[in-house]
Amino acid sequence: MHRRQIIWIAIALVAVLAAGGAGFLFAFHVAPEQARLRAEASLTAILRCPVRVAEAKLQFHRDLVIVANQVSACPSAGSQDPTENPALQAKQLRAEVNPFSLLRRKPRLHALTLIEPTLRLERARDGTWNLPLLQSQTTPETPKRTDGKKNSQDLLADVEAGARAVAAMLLYQKWPRMDLQIENAQVFLLDQAPFAKNETPFAIQLQNFSMQYRHGRFFRAAEFEAHGNLARTDLQTSEFRITGEQNVFKNMALRLDLFDFDLLLLAPYVARRNPDRVPGGHVRGKIELLRDGKAPWALTIDLASEDFQTEPARTQNAKSTSNPIHLELQTKVLASGTQIAVESAQLAFDDLIVHCTGAIQRPLSWGTQANLDLSFQDLSLEKFKTLLQWAPPELRQRIDPWLAPVEAASLPSFKLHLESPLRIFAQDQKF
Repeated sequence: MHRRQIIWIAIALVAVLAAGGAGFLFAFHVAPEQARLRAEASLTAILRCPVRVAEAKLQFHRDLVIVANQVSACPSAGSQDPTENPALQAKQLRAEVNPFSLLRRKPRLHALTLIEPTLRLERARDGTWNLPLLQSQTTPETPKRTDGKKNSQDLLADVEAGARAVAAMLLYQKWPRMDLQIENAQVFLLDQAPFAKNETPFAIQLQNFSMQYRHGRFFRAAEFEAHGNLARTDLQTSEFRITGEQNVFKNMALRLDLFDFDLLLLAPYVARRNPDRVPGGHVRGKIELLRDGKAPWALTIDLASEDFQTEPARTQNAKSTSNPIHLELQTKVLASGTQIAVESAQLAFDDLIVHCTGAIQRPLSWGTQANLDLSFQDLSLEKFKTLLQWAPPELRQRIDPWLAPVEAASLPSFKLHLESPLRIFAQDQKF
């Protein structure tokens, strides 16, 4: 090749690079406004409410990164201004986009990061949320009794509905095919739906919440990890961590770790069922949910409390009216679509130990078919009455007449066989 040809080729390459650089600089200054408008439109479609992005800019790393600063979304009812009492605010939102997907006009996100978001969730007594995205998730309320009393069947109906909803979400929900990350989020929840006007609604804060989701690629399992603190203004914070994974064969594992979790955080919901018996104290341990192929769900619970109380102080500065109890619970159950099989369950209540095995048919209700065997070790009448206070009213009504004429009793062992609808057959019942 002649030297003149080489020179012309070099000049052509320089011209091409100069034109490309000029185009890049022009796009870099013009595109941010288009990126801001595109980000607002996309977030508005996802959240189903007005969104305002104060500033947006482009960064180039391995992918094209769209950075949106000062995001506000979902204003108060009747307003179209996203900055007016917004339900969601975030310091920054970062979206990593495959640049080649833009050429096909089908942007493909690789990763989405939300930095220091603040979310305010409110559910009114009619069941409506302040976040339109959650409206499709609203489930009908359980019919309430007209006499003002609590319906004991509501609890099992709620458990059954919740279990089916969680299973459907885990098995059939289409999880995003991109990485998600939340850094240092604050969530404020006010739930008034389950409570009457004269009852205290459920209010709780989720502080310092961080989450990371890595979607599965090829045969690599999707992984999830989250941690944070639950708090109420009159209680100490309770730390928790959630981890999980799911592979392409729908095998999954979820684990919840609790670190000195304050049971009074759940007091409003528990008091709705039984206002005279609200548990207190701090719980530590783990809850695991496993599923292998089409096998039944396996639920394992391993929890302990050194200061469990049956009549705790309702606030941090108040005094309790009951003595703290050492409590341990180890349970493994297998849940299919037709029954819940209790492989093993053990409750240690100070020096009292309760074992349980058997099966309960689904759907759950107090009248469902059940077959349970319970055994008690070192049982005294006082401890049995304490346990009975947590039993359903229907069960207490059947057992109370037996206990009325007994002043004191103690048994080294005691066995009880339960069949639905709560027919009770006792063995070794010599006092």
